[in-house]
Amino acid sequence: MKNPLKMGALIAGLLALWIHLPPSLAAGAGPYTLATGGEQGCYHAVGSSIARLAKEKRALDLQVKPSHGSVENIQAVLAGKADFGLAQSDRVLQARQGKAEWQDKGPQGNLRAVAGLYNESLVLIASAGSGVKECRDLRGKKIAVGKPGSGMRQNAVDALESCNLTLKDLALAAPINAEEALRELQAGKLDAFFYTAGHPNRIVKQAVKGKVKVRLIGFPDVCRDRSFCYVKSWISLDLYPGLLNKGYELQTCGVKAVLVASAKTPDKVVYKLMELLGQNLDQVKAMHPSLRRLELHDMVDDLHAPLHPGAERYFQEKGLVK
Repeated sequence: MKNPLKMGALIAGLLALWIHLPPSLAAGAGPYTLATGGEQGCYHAVGSSIARLAKEKRALDLQVKPSHGSVENIQAVLAGKADFGLAQSDRVLQARQGKAEWQDKGPQGNLRAVAGLYNESLVLIASAGSGVKECRDLRGKKIAVGKPGSGMRQNAVDALESCNLTLKDLALAAPINAEEALRELQAGKLDAFFYTAGHPNRIVKQAVKGKVKVRLIGFPDVCRDRSFCYVKSWISLDLYPGLLNKGYELQTCGVKAVLVASAKTPDKVVYKLMELLGQNLDQVKAMHPSLRRLELHDMVDDLHAPLHPGAERYFQEKGLVK
């Protein structure tokens, strides 16, 4: 273009267009999807916060996709229906080994870990009038055990097995999530519900504030029987004034919330996401109470799946893996 005025106008126009592009387009990436969980749950809150951070920092066009939880998220990632997903570490292990929901499909070799985010503790929230004070009291009770496809449901099965019970020993094994279970418990339709989550937790706080008084019950024996995928966990009871529990802390077992991807997810995209989280760690820690103690070195522990090459590259640069 020979006319310098026209050339200048064209450059200015292109620059203005770039400035107003969506963050992902300006960064040359996206859109990508992150499968989370129920819209009132912790996974969805954390996933939505990560997506907002990605947009704010012009890193990736990351869009959240609500789901029923860990199993659905892993299956979505492996089927190419989601680029990333949040899942419990025990479910990651089962998928890698071809167990539980993956028994017929065999080991899911393409599943990769991106980062561990926070610990999730397994508890039972029981009403005062239920008579449930320990695991063996659950026989013949009406209990919410989580929706099929959720990590919580498998945790409920494992907890029951730790005291020689099964779902069939319950008067009702309600296949509902924690939000629904809380309403049913406060309405007197349930005796208790299982819940696996980080702490402090909104659902537990709401349960404590309800008209029906509640106690938390832990399952430390699950760690004894399944130490390969569960870790010991302690919950400070000071977090929830008004509980029927006595003492300072509750011992139970837990798993880790893991950000997963497929081996087919592009390395540069995974690296970009890890770079976003690492460079803005203080902001990430402020996103949700469950993330408040997160450090980079925590992100590579208890994942139960090989690191995705994009994440591995990032952690190698930080000296956290060889």
